[in-house]
Amino acid sequence: MDKHGTEFALSLLPLGGYVSMITNKLIEVEPEIRNTLSEEQIKNTFDSKPKWQRASIMFAGPLANFLLSIFIFSIIFFEHP
Repeated sequence: MDKHGTEFALSLLPLGGYVSMITNKLIEVEPEIRNTLSEEQIKNTFDSKPKWQRASIMFAGPLANFLLSIFIFSIIFFEHP
C-alpha cells in the first residue's frame, strides 16, 4: 500500500483485475471500512468528483486495455514473420 492508500498486487497469471472505488454507498454498506480511511479519503470519494472526472476515470481502464492489446499484438506480429 502506498502513501495515498493505493493497494497493489502482483499475480503469477495477470488475467484480469479491478479497481475498487471508495464511494459513499460503499461506506454505508460496509461501515467498518470507515475506520480504515482518513478524513481526507472520506471527503475525496469517487462520488465527490465532477462528472467529467468520473467519466475520465471510467474510460481510462478500457482505453488502457485496448492500447495494451495493440502493443502486445504488434510485438507478436513483428516478431513472427
